[in-house]
Amino acid sequence: MENKTDYISDINPSKDSWRIVVKVIRLWHVPSYIDPSEVQSIEMFLTDQKGDKIQASIKREMIKKFRSLLNEEESYTMSTFGVGQNIGEGDYKPTSHAYKLIFF
Repeated sequence: MENKTDYISDINPSKDSWRIVVKVIRLWHVPSYIDPSEVQSIEMFLTDQKGDKIQASIKREMIKKFRSLLNEEESYTMSTFGVGQNIGEGDYKPTSHAYKLIFF
């Protein structure tokens, strides 16, 4: 059975099953607005072997599962995520990719 991988440049919401090999180039925790001691989400910038970049978010419900598994400068195969619009105001859009990955 072939284990085909996709590239970041191909990602869009047209299908539900993607498999990418990426390196985490930046990872940070976003504190909760109500309680800054709690983590609201984990945000990441990912890159693939072609050098394309995409933003990824891990929502609060999944933080415990992923927190100890992900590190900056490490490579991973990722395959279970949603694809959403990468909406940013003006200069705040962190990557030029039209979409971002959402783990929930």
